[in-house]
Amino acid sequence: MTPEFSRTFRLDELGTAPASFAYPYGYSSRRVREAVRETGYAQALAVGNGLARRRQGPYALQRVTVRRSTGIEEFERLVEGRSIARNFARDRALTKGYALVRRARQVRRKAIRSRV
Repeated sequence: MTPEFSRTFRLDELGTAPASFAYPYGYSSRRVREAVRETGYAQALAVGNGLARRRQGPYALQRVTVRRSTGIEEFERLVEGRSIARNFARDRALTKGYALVRRARQVRRKAIRSRV
């Protein structure tokens, strides 16, 4: 689903265009962020499992994951910025691991293309 399709679909369904875009699985590249910006979104959120900060820029804002199992006390702590590192230590490790996998795949694709 492209950002433009998403925005048009939401406009048709809700009667108003959304201002924010959430990257699927929290991943974005420079090309994807540019497409989101060009589509007209004011901001976009990635899963960084941290609080959004002004220095992140409007198209790379961090957000926390709220799961079905997240209780009200845990939700309050997350919104207040308490215990975020502890709550998401496993998620961060998995995210870093997946970033290495994506990078290795990219390097492999470039190597294969350069042989052709």
